[in-house]
Amino acid sequence: TCTQDGTISFNTLLDSRTTPFSTGSRKRYGLSVRGGNEQVTYYVSGQVEDERGVISYNLRDKVTFRANVNAAVRPDLDIAVTTSYATVQNEFNSNDNSIFGPILNGLLGEGYYIPQSTKSATAFPGESRRNYGFGFNEFDLEHFITHDNVDRFSFGAKAQYRPLDWLALNTNGGLDLVSGHSFRTLQPNLLPIAASFTAGRRQSDRKTNYTYTLNTTAITTFEPIGDIVSTTTFGGSYIVERLERTECFGSGLLAGTSSCGTTSALFSVDEDFSEIKTVGGYVSTEIAWRDKLYVSAAIRGDDNSAFGTDFGFVTYPSAMVSWVIGEEDFFPQVSFLTALRFRAAWGKSGLRPGFRDALSLFSAVTVARGGGDVSGITVSSSGSIDLKPEKTREFELGFDAALFNDR
Repeated sequence: TCTQDGTISFNTLLDSRTTPFSTGSRKRYGLSVRGGNEQVTYYVSGQVEDERGVISYNLRDKVTFRANVNAAVRPDLDIAVTTSYATVQNEFNSNDNSIFGPILNGLLGEGYYIPQSTKSATAFPGESRRNYGFGFNEFDLEHFITHDNVDRFSFGAKAQYRPLDWLALNTNGGLDLVSGHSFRTLQPNLLPIAASFTAGRRQSDRKTNYTYTLNTTAITTFEPIGDIVSTTTFGGSYIVERLERTECFGSGLLAGTSSCGTTSALFSVDEDFSEIKTVGGYVSTEIAWRDKLYVSAAIRGDDNSAFGTDFGFVTYPSAMVSWVIGEEDFFPQVSFLTALRFRAAWGKSGLRPGFRDALSLFSAVTVARGGGDVSGITVSSSGSIDLKPEKTREFELGFDAALFNDR
């Protein structure tokens, strides 16, 4: 005969009838095949992933494919080709301090929720639907999720040629293409909040990144004197990084559509493009004595399209010494110490400027003059024709040790 007539405190996150959380899952299925003979080998693989988060509308689906082929064309020539493709579809709920996040709506105490078992309009049998906090339940929030779809394709080719016993030539190049589309569509009259939301809205961000690379090296190896081995490497590289991006936003969405072109208010659109090219070359030489003492020095030079017009090549020198002291006769033999190497290095590196950082740019503005508006310009960024990369100098001292028979 005893019945509950009221609720003083209730944790919606922990009660199984009202919590927005559930047990997530992750499934992965893969298949790979490899084979070949002494001249040609191949590898092909595919994989499918399916993830469901602890929020029912936090999802991730991924498919990947990869194929590699290696061929020994001649005793002195090897060629390798690699390719891969991946597509990912993500659905993200709002989180953290967003009023559209399930955690915040639950933690603030009073909020109305619909049991998953019934999806009825009452929180409990016999109790009318009550409005708590912001008034968003988990089914409301399902309408305000971000979709993030990414496609990535990469292709690479490599060749190794050994025309002479002391000379090896290597070259490799490729393309890394990443195309992404992040978007969110809110249909009209689905969330009880400000007019810009109840009218529906659409936002979309499409961007594509291209990275082209080409690297070549020539390696020479000599033994000029007894136990001394000299290795010198000459290398060059060419890199192009390109970004293309288009963004749009609009409110007042026509019901049933999902395009910025069908919005009627707060419409905005923008388009970005950047391209940065880097040309570099380097030479390094290493002298090894009895496979115990190694001394090397190198220098690299780069030119970049983001440098100022009055700044040319930049150089980065480096040097290194390494001593396997554990193999010297005078070094005491300790049972637990298998190997010991001391090393020291010094070098410089650089961070290139950003796209258009070296340029002075102007923006169009409207200026009131003589009782009317006229077109004008204003400085939006002040560049420098002498802009150069930010350099970093680094010192390193260290050792490598192997203990207890390389355990």
